[in-house]
Amino acid sequence: MSLSVSGKTAIVTGAANGIGLAVARHLVDKGANVMFADMDEAKLGAEVGELARAEGAVRMFAGDLTQKLTIANLLSATVDAFDRVDILVNASRRCAPSTR
Repeated sequence: MSLSVSGKTAIVTGAANGIGLAVARHLVDKGANVMFADMDEAKLGAEVGELARAEGAVRMFAGDLTQKLTIANLLSATVDAFDRVDILVNASRRCAPSTR
């Protein structure tokens, strides 16, 4: 069994700052494809905008992940960009009760 993340695809929420940003950058450094996701589009763009615009291992997604449609769009954007999702890191500081 290999614990390498090289070539894997990760979604990291809360990726505009703090622990989420650090984890996402670490995954990129280790060779993973990473979708940086956060509500704060301006901060997200300031941190990874240039990297996300290049055709490489980094993409960004801004949206409110307490909304079901936004979650579906995040998953769709990640699969469109990288063809798969292997890792999910939920580093967002927001918590909301789910509604059924």
